[in-house]
Amino acid sequence: MSNGFIAWVDRRGPALVALAIAAASLAYLADAVAASTRLHNLILLVPLVGFVVVMAIGIVIAHVWRGPDARSDADDDLPEGTVAISPLSVAAMMAALLVYAFTAPTLGFDLASALFIAFCLYVQGERRWWFIALFSVLFSVAITWSLVNIAGAAVPTLLI
Repeated sequence: MSNGFIAWVDRRGPALVALAIAAASLAYLADAVAASTRLHNLILLVPLVGFVVVMAIGIVIAHVWRGPDARSDADDDLPEGTVAISPLSVAAMMAALLVYAFTAPTLGFDLASALFIAFCLYVQGERRWWFIALFSVLFSVAITWSLVNIAGAAVPTLLI
């Protein structure tokens, strides 16, 4: 590969990733529709895929509007007390996602979600322990309750 191609991909990365995610979402939806067209199987999937596709189109339009060579000075203008995300922290969150996926059936979806969210908040720079605890517990309770009671998903839980 030449450096020109790498530079071309680097400049268009956000649009290419958005298009890839939209394509994968549409392929997943097509597979789900081919398997079953019953309403209860598609009621959450269709709006989610629609949202993903609309967001991807918005990202592509924004990327085309400002041009692929536009640079962001976001790292230079970080607010006071904000921590820049490093590649190591991204790798740590990816590893935590794997641990989360493998431990959720054992620990319970609610507890595993709370621990995962708390870890990710900490890695991303949040240092207020009360906020980490409150947000991770409330969010994991809300999402677990929604999955169990609204979506009817049979997820293993510890407390809910």
